Amino acid sequence: MSTFLAAMFVLLVAYAVFGNIAVYFILIRRGVPVRFIRAGTPGYLARLCAENTPAAGPGLIWFARSTNIAFIACFFLGMASASRR
Repeated sequence: MSTFLAAMFVLLVAYAVFGNIAVYFILIRRGVPVRFIRAGTPGYLARLCAENTPAAGPGLIWFARSTNIAFIACFFLGMASASRR
């Protein structure tokens, strides 16, 4: 089971990181002002998408929120694996 959890952790980290990078560049391309310093903060890009709904669109809002969910899942998987040691 630990190999499965490790694989899920790696996949979720990759999804969260690369998903946030994609959302960041899509928002910039659509003309939404994004603060570079805060772009890595969990929840910032999803909130920015929600505030700029016409520019972001519902699909990008969903994608940004799903990267936050992946980040939360990574956090709990990391805590679960740390507590087993």
